[in-house]
Amino acid sequence: MVRAQPQIFGVVASDPTVSRLVSTLAADIDTVLPAIRSARAKARAAVWARRRPLGGRPGNRDGGQVIVDIDATPTTAHSDMEHATPTHKRGSGSLRCAYVDHGEHGTGETLVAQLCPGSASHWNKADHIQALDLALAQLPERERSQVLVRADSGACSKAFLTYVTELGREYSIGFPAHETVKTAIEAIPAQAWRAAIDGDGHPRDSAQIAELTAWMPAPVRATRPGPQDWPADMRVIARRERPHPGAQLRLTDLDGWRITCFATNTRGPGWTLAALEVRHRQRARAEDASVG
Repeated sequence: MVRAQPQIFGVVASDPTVSRLVSTLAADIDTVLPAIRSARAKARAAVWARRRPLGGRPGNRDGGQVIVDIDATPTTAHSDMEHATPTHKRGSGSLRCAYVDHGEHGTGETLVAQLCPGSASHWNKADHIQALDLALAQLPERERSQVLVRADSGACSKAFLTYVTELGREYSIGFPAHETVKTAIEAIPAQAWRAAIDGDGHPRDSAQIAELTAWMPAPVRATRPGPQDWPADMRVIARRERPHPGAQLRLTDLDGWRITCFATNTRGPGWTLAALEVRHRQRARAEDASVG
């Protein structure tokens, strides 16, 4: 890709030269990797200073929010090297990635791409914390205070949500529809459900949303280390929708409704349940980036 644009990047070294360079760098990875990350962050800060790829004003959450999507994607390249263990999907490892969402008409921007062994857990809280730390370090300093962390339910742990909260950041994280969610949905009054909307702000057919926070039963306190409770300001929001014809129902589906949930700490003017749900659903753009 770089070689195809000599007018921008100049003359590019041959494949053997590049290969020898990579081998040399890999011999001192503890020194080289931080240096590469630092160089990338400085380059990004210079580019963003010239033209910010997001709407709104930097340093201001009103329209200037930086949405960082954390996602994992399997890799298909096989290797017999150390730690290259197979995944449960018969792949050869995975990437833990973090992207900046550039919005509907943008391509997104990769902040982090961490290679993980195939045996790495999709729900590993330490991996998510590390990915977030690396992602924040890649952003220009004045942008870091207005970050929203968005991820699927693999990131939904008390430790990770507490970590994001203590950093003073916002989050929108998929919340597993387990028995606690089922209990809350059975308890909320029918009038609690509101019409969902699509990305253009129009009503979405056969889809409704409701906040479950006040009806969520107290969680079972764990005996393992780490936070024993969810963050105090966490909200749980559910979406129910009629599955498309032929879709297989799941154990958590109720009365023919497909139930999905997410947790967020966002509050304030303009953030209706419908707006919060659309914002969370737009993390599907990260799925497209992972596949690409």
